[in-house]
Amino acid sequence: MVSARHRPSLVCPREGRLPETARAQGIETHIVAYRAASLWFLPTIWRQLPATRRITAHLAEWSPDVVFSDFHSLPYVLPACRKLGLPCAFSCLGWWFRPRLWQRGFYRDGPDLILAPSEAVRRGFLGSPPFMPAGRFIVLNPGVDTSTFRPRPTERPAIRREMGLPPDSPVVTLLARFQAVKGHEVFLDMVRFLAARFPLAQFIVAGENAFGVPSDGAYKERVTLRARSDAILRDRVRFIGWTESPERLLAASDVLVCSSRFESYGMALLEAMACGLPVVSTNVGGPAEIVSEGHTGFLVPPDRPDLIAQQVSRLLDDPGLRAHMGDAGRRRAEERFDLRTYAAQVAGVIEGLAAGKGAPFPTTGDPV
Repeated sequence: MVSARHRPSLVCPREGRLPETARAQGIETHIVAYRAASLWFLPTIWRQLPATRRITAHLAEWSPDVVFSDFHSLPYVLPACRKLGLPCAFSCLGWWFRPRLWQRGFYRDGPDLILAPSEAVRRGFLGSPPFMPAGRFIVLNPGVDTSTFRPRPTERPAIRREMGLPPDSPVVTLLARFQAVKGHEVFLDMVRFLAARFPLAQFIVAGENAFGVPSDGAYKERVTLRARSDAILRDRVRFIGWTESPERLLAASDVLVCSSRFESYGMALLEAMACGLPVVSTNVGGPAEIVSEGHTGFLVPPDRPDLIAQQVSRLLDDPGLRAHMGDAGRRRAEERFDLRTYAAQVAGVIEGLAAGKGAPFPTTGDPV
């Protein structure tokens, strides 16, 4: 969603699905080679690397008004912005970003504004006691396109036929990349708890090794091998890989499960709620801020497949409860998590930074 007031330019370290998609949407996209920063980066060394010089040269040539960076590019981008006098915002998206002692000055004196998708990420990054003032750290909840992610009752039969799903069988879905924190094995344990009670149920796992990391690839292999080797799981669990149209998968589903051991936010939960699906999720991180317990879904402790199964069973047994929670989830997505609201907030951040005013609305939490 690109505003007519703004001209975005995307910088990526290599070609791939993201730059391809951005170009298809008319977004100016550049490839500037750099290696993603590790959690252990040393600010004094990273600012002297060739990648920092390349990014500095690109920013000098393009001369943007504001620069947004993720964690993996920030050690290069921030020194470039400081050299060129450009305002820099850091999008802190990951639950695992815990600044090391030697990195804290880099963040205290660094980005003009830090944005987190959830209060859980903000609290985790700042620590207890917080290592830096909270005034430059705000929470903006990303939104979902409720015109794309919406209930599709009339399309559901056709989508199920396309996917080879029986018209009336219960379908429970996990939508997550392959990474140990996502708890795929917990989902498989849940299936074993439910198999006898719902012999016709289908369980779909959608997602890939999104980052191409060898350890995530090995994790995927362990999960899929277990499913293939287990007589109970073999015919019930389907791995469909990357999906270009998650809204269609959700239209074919009855319940979405999030079995993660931690979630920075939980976009799959929001997408499901916008599609009118009830959700069952672990209660760690972002999901506890998204899901209204007992109203739009159920929250359970992590690593408890028995409790996930208990709540999924409750939903599969009660179509009326599914419909009620699905309707409530749709309303919550429209009222609190719409993409248009989020886009307007980000536009306000951009314009505030460009004008040298910082965040255009109050920060979350008390100043430290």
